[in-house]
Amino acid sequence: MGLGKGSGAAVSAALLTLVISACLRATDNMIATTIPLLGTYVFALGTLYGGVFTTVYSASSLASNWFLNPRLPGSARRSAFIASAGVLALGVFAIPFAGAAGILALGLVLGLAVGILYPSVVAAAAANAESYRSERMISVYAVGLSLSLVLGPLLESYLLEFGYDAVFLVFGAIAAVGLALSSRIRLSGTEQLPRRISPLARRGLVEGILTGAVFFIPFAALTVFLPIYVETAFGVGTVAAYTAYIPLYVVSLLVRLALVARPLGGVLAPIVVSMVVTVAGLIALFLAPSFALLLLVSAFFGIPHGMTFTLSLILVSRTSGGAERNTANSQLNAFYSFLYIVVPIAIGSVSELLGIREAFLLLLAPVGVTCLVLLRSFRRTEPARYLAGYSWQAEGTPVRGPPD
Repeated sequence: MGLGKGSGAAVSAALLTLVISACLRATDNMIATTIPLLGTYVFALGTLYGGVFTTVYSASSLASNWFLNPRLPGSARRSAFIASAGVLALGVFAIPFAGAAGILALGLVLGLAVGILYPSVVAAAAANAESYRSERMISVYAVGLSLSLVLGPLLESYLLEFGYDAVFLVFGAIAAVGLALSSRIRLSGTEQLPRRISPLARRGLVEGILTGAVFFIPFAALTVFLPIYVETAFGVGTVAAYTAYIPLYVVSLLVRLALVARPLGGVLAPIVVSMVVTVAGLIALFLAPSFALLLLVSAFFGIPHGMTFTLSLILVSRTSGGAERNTANSQLNAFYSFLYIVVPIAIGSVSELLGIREAFLLLLAPVGVTCLVLLRSFRRTEPARYLAGYSWQAEGTPVRGPPD
């Protein structure tokens, strides 16, 4: 895909990126947040079922990202991408007809499909030789994700009034829109992806992983358990509890829109801001005495949510290129899938023993360690040009792109 030379091609590429990423993330988020509610309130299997489902879903996504995607022949990647979009749509339509065990099996298949889709879309968005345009397209991709996370919960809150079947029917149709557009995604190159990446790309990948982990450790728990936490702590209904996501996603969308309007130069300051806000937000989440104040905390979390994912993609983009970038993106997505394996099952288990509020507070430990390791990584390396606004170019020479 990538941006073409003309403004019309650039707008078309941006719109395609926006719509496909929004359809993909809306469907993915619905699966991750609705199945735990289904297990708790329909199947009466408790919060542990949500943790088990998320583990299965994320483990298959991790396997797809880490093992399957890099090993696909170059000529087969586009077909695999379109087939995965079809599996996602059909799988969502099938959920109402499956019981608790059947949904776990579907989670395995859907995770494999999602593991193919995400790295392919972001690699297509970043496939531009001009670094500043590539990063703007990465921000457009992130905006599509955020837009779906604002509109998706609003739509689902409305659809829940008609029951879970209505949710799966409508979001299956949204996934079908992504399937219809999937053939328009152009995946650059036909070579097989390299399994190993260069030292510079590996360094950017590690720092991208740590940057993403700062917020996405707690977010992996919030995605699964926030509505349950709100219901148990404040006694609100299921529909109202689900709206707790909305302030987070609205603020995140505004942050990512700002990154489209003004692509980042240096990344260190935004990373430090994300660290501070995440730690303060976790403490405030534990102390929040009312649903109204919890909504304020949710909005507060929108700042690191909007920043950290985009920053992690930018760090990968600035330190890799070509097929190597697709491999790095697959490994980055595999890490996010790993978080969604470990964190939900851990929080589900701890919440059964200590309570869900206390389980969220314990997330301060891994977040704090991640912040310290990342800061140490930045201090131990020489002043890296890619941290100040430089990025990889085809000839291997880092150069600065225009600021606008």
